[in-house]
Amino acid sequence: MSITTRFIAWLLMSGLGATSLARVVSADSAGWLSVRIVNHQQANLYRISLPTMESFLVADELRKSGTIDPLAKIIQDVKAKRASRRNAAAGFEGTHSQPIRWADVSPDKKYTLVGFEDPVFESMTTAQLVRKSDGQVVSSVEVEGIIRGSLWLPDSSAVAILESTERMRKTPYGLLAALSGHPIRLQTFYLRLLVPTSAEQARIEVTGGVENATADLEWKLEAPIDK
Repeated sequence: MSITTRFIAWLLMSGLGATSLARVVSADSAGWLSVRIVNHQQANLYRISLPTMESFLVADELRKSGTIDPLAKIIQDVKAKRASRRNAAAGFEGTHSQPIRWADVSPDKKYTLVGFEDPVFESMTTAQLVRKSDGQVVSSVEVEGIIRGSLWLPDSSAVAILESTERMRKTPYGLLAALSGHPIRLQTFYLRLLVPTSAEQARIEVTGGVENATADLEWKLEAPIDK
C-alpha cells in the first residue's frame, strides 16, 4: 500500500474528509515538504507534495568521499535549528503552566508551536500549538518516539512535525552489536500536520527500517519532479 493510500485511509478512519484536508493544506500552499534522512551509508530525500500529500523518494545516494559530507551537514543544520528554537523560547509572549524550552513561531506571528524539553540536551516528545492572541492551546502532540523537528508552511495554514520511533535490530549481528555497546537502531519516520485554526491533525509514515539516521525538514517552492 502506497504512502498516499495509507494517508487517505487514515483520513477516512479518523473522519477527516476532503473539506478538512483542504483546510490542512490549501491550494495557495502548493509546494514541497522535503524530508532529508541521512546515515553513515546513504543520503535519502523524500518529498511530500502539497496539497495532494503525495510522497515519494526522489534521491537515494551513497555517501561519497571528496564531497560535502551530507551527514555532517545535516547534523550541523539540525543543531542550528534546535539552538534557534531554544533561543526563540525566551521571546515567547504569554504565560504557560510549564516552562517553555523551545518555540517555533508561525510566519504570520499568530501561533507558536512550543515544547517543554530542552532541544539541545533532551529528546523532544511533546508539543503544543498556542494561539498568540489569547494564549489558548489549540492542539497538543505527544509522540510515540521523539520529535525530530518542525516547519511552518509559508502561509501559516499548517505546521509540519517530523517524528521518529526506533527499535533495535534483532538479528544475530544486531544482538552482538548491542552487547558490544553499539546497538543498531532502526528508525521509522513520520510526518504530522497540525492545523492552527482547529484541533485537526494528520499523520503519515514517510519510511521505516532506516539504520541510525538523522533527519530534517525543508520547504521547497519548485515545480514537481517527474517520477
